[in-house]
Amino acid sequence: MQYCNHCGRTIQYDANFCAYCGVRITGFVGRRRLVRPRAGRGIGGVCAGLANFFDLDVALMRIVWVIMAIFTGVGFIAYLVAWLVIPNEPDVIVVPPPVPNQQTVSS
Repeated sequence: MQYCNHCGRTIQYDANFCAYCGVRITGFVGRRRLVRPRAGRGIGGVCAGLANFFDLDVALMRIVWVIMAIFTGVGFIAYLVAWLVIPNEPDVIVVPPPVPNQQTVSS
């Protein structure tokens, strides 16, 4: 059992929101998705996506891929397959705030 920090009532252990007051429970971590990021790509973003997913350094992931590609040859094929299978990160669309109506007041 866990307690809501806002109202102090007992709530379910796996709850994301308090059933009584509706406040988001702190400590909730969203599930990570394996995607190729749009920023910080090398060639196709496969190494950056895997590094973000496994919480590793991107440089370390790239070194592992290069070593795997040079010594075994599997790295080239695996990179191409991962490039095709792992989806791109969704585009972020920035919506400008609405402009308030400016009406002229005539006397």
